Amino acid sequence: MMCKVNYYEKIAELLEQNGDQIKHKNGKDYNYVNESSLDSFALLNFIADVEDVFSIQFSPEELSQTSTHIVKGLVDLIALKKLATK
Repeated sequence: MMCKVNYYEKIAELLEQNGDQIKHKNGKDYNYVNESSLDSFALLNFIADVEDVFSIQFSPEELSQTSTHIVKGLVDLIALKKLATK
């Protein structure tokens, strides 16, 4: 299983692959929903990629929480879901 540090690296990689042109100066505090250059279609693709890479599924309720719009909140949710699948 990946550690949280690797989760952050993978999230940054996936954001870039989906077209985010903004350098992640805020790191863990980066709000990829409001601060990224991703349009709504690219944002959906990013979330689908995250689900595929980490073998998880998000509920609409989880994704609507503003805490998951921040990289740290997304990583925390991924880690929680990965623990739940053990």
